[in-house]
Amino acid sequence: MILTISGASGAGKTTIARALLEHIPNTRFVRSYTTRGPRPSDIPGEFTYLNKMMFDSMRASNDFLWAADIGETSVGTRIEDVEKALKDAQRTWIMVLVPEVIPKLYEHAKHIAKQDAIRSVYILAEADDVLRKRMVQRGDVDSQIEERLKSCHIFQKDAQASGIPYEWIRNDGTIQEAVGKVEGILKKGH
Repeated sequence: MILTISGASGAGKTTIARALLEHIPNTRFVRSYTTRGPRPSDIPGEFTYLNKMMFDSMRASNDFLWAADIGETSVGTRIEDVEKALKDAQRTWIMVLVPEVIPKLYEHAKHIAKQDAIRSVYILAEADDVLRKRMVQRGDVDSQIEERLKSCHIFQKDAQASGIPYEWIRNDGTIQEAVGKVEGILKKGH
């Protein structure tokens, strides 16, 4: 089964994913590929870091279920990795995704008759000042922060209009409370 986690930049997606990996047995990350460098907040196994030429070669070979360019950074997830996760009934596989990618995941899952193997959680945005503080703490630069804050509101609006069966949660308490909400969603889905 795949658990998708989406939400605003700085909403706590990676922190929640890290806690789920630590607290739920047999939980793994569906690896993504990116051209950006590692961040201190990245979870081991979350990304494979590639140069632009290698990434573009994989994209040209149609290796990715989805690939996107965000500013100067490219990111994507391989079809092979997604299918492995969808077919694995023993583990929960986590994907941290932007909302526009999730319909592609559902379409592909339906194509291979695994559409019931996905649960999607959306972390609702906090106030801009809280998000800005989180982005600064993780090392984002001012120009990235302002662009991401604009994107946060667009992401949430698009997610609400998407038709994706999101479970909506707010990460406005402790991280343990947010993780508990997600664990409850997973238990309900099994």
